[in-house]
Amino acid sequence: MNEPYTAGYLKPKGLQGGGRLYEFNGEKMRISDIAALTGIPTNTLRARLLHGLTPEEAFRNVDYRAPEYKKQGFNRQKRYNYHGEALTKREICEREHINMGLLNYRIYTLKFYERIDDD
Repeated sequence: MNEPYTAGYLKPKGLQGGGRLYEFNGEKMRISDIAALTGIPTNTLRARLLHGLTPEEAFRNVDYRAPEYKKQGFNRQKRYNYHGEALTKREICEREHINMGLLNYRIYTLKFYERIDDD
């Protein structure tokens, strides 16, 4: 009767239910268990899976931001017409002495600058 109160959702680690199981090193495991074994944060593993990597690729301890894993043109910055010059948003912000929020308002709402397509 004098047992400490615990909310119904707090369960010991072995009794937790739910969660999708993935094959890792020949065993079925949850993402949280794989994260603990690999040292890769749980959110990183989930993001990799959501971005289309297979579980085998997602669970590898590899930095996918490295240049050899970048897709062609993935990191290319958009350019906008600024008084006849093709500039990135950051360059326009520096020239105008404004922050990115105001520049986005000018681009998307007021249509001050038109985007230049290099394709």
